Amino acid sequence: MMQTYRFRAYPAKAQIQMLESTLYSCRQLYNAMLQQRICAYRSGKHVNYNSQRNEFPEIRKRFPEYSSIHPHVTQEVAHRGDKVYDNFFRRIREKRMVRISGRDSRDSSPRTGTIQLRIPSRDSR
Repeated sequence: MMQTYRFRAYPAKAQIQMLESTLYSCRQLYNAMLQQRICAYRSGKHVNYNSQRNEFPEIRKRFPEYSSIHPHVTQEVAHRGDKVYDNFFRRIREKRMVRISGRDSRDSSPRTGTIQLRIPSRDSR
């Protein structure tokens, strides 16, 4: 039998500031990538996940605040942006309601993996 444990983190003030800074930078990156896609769409060009992801090394060089963020986090931001953009147009094609999320819709930073611990149950000891 598998058991799941949920741990609550109690970060220090410096860690909270770092997490908030990372989340803010991810929001800025997401909005910039979305704006790039909107401009490309209006001009008849095509921008996809890979083309935006390939720009990350240049972004890290030009903007030092992104150099401290792990590359997987920025890739996940690009992946989420790609997914949201594709779903937006899919809903339009299907003539469904289009949802637009507000500023506070995300209160966590992106993460690509989870940690799984296998703890034997008391019955199997």
